[in-house]
Amino acid sequence: MEKLYPHKELRKIKIPTIILHGTEDKHVPYEDSRRYSQGVAELVTVDGASHGFHEKGRIQQQIFQSTRFSKH
Repeated sequence: MEKLYPHKELRKIKIPTIILHGTEDKHVPYEDSRRYSQGVAELVTVDGASHGFHEKGRIQQQIFQSTRFSKH
């Protein structure tokens, strides 16, 4: 993330945007997603999920949240 600037790229997006972030993510700090989402995206926290949502049941949560978001 030191060479990428997600906050700058997110500001270019002109459609509703969601960021899903697991509380057990060891690759990207939750604080980064919280900061990047401010004013440009809806941040949805998935308790217990890691970076790739690989834990049992987490993919279903990701699909549910994405589907819920796309309906509004």
